[in-house]
Order: sequence, then structure tokens, then C-alpha cells
Amino acid sequence: MLVQKLAELKAPVIITSDCHVADQLDFQFDRAVELLRELGFKSVLRLQGKGPLFEECPLD
Repeated sequence: MLVQKLAELKAPVIITSDCHVADQLDFQFDRAVELLRELGFKSVLRLQGKGPLFEECPLD
């Protein structure tokens, strides 16, 4: 699985959606966080509106 290789490389990740229906925008985000934790990720990146483009957010 690609995400396992990213974990091995300690590469930063972003949880995102390609949703076309607003009420499903965060569908399965909680499962994505759970999977990332299981693989050893401690944080994800979040796109910001100002300042630096990305902000690191802990998964705790």
C-alpha cells in the first residue's frame, strides 16, 4: 500500500477529499486518521489560508 511506504519514509501526508456532495466532504476522515495512526504517523499537513502554505497538525 502506498501509504505504508510513505510511513516508512516518514513523508508528510494530507487527508483530502474529491467529494462532489457537500454533506459527504469529510466521509471516512475518521477512518483515515485511524489508519494513519496505526501506521505510525504522528501528524498530517493542513492547507492554510494565510502565512505558510501548510501547517502540521498532530493526530492526537
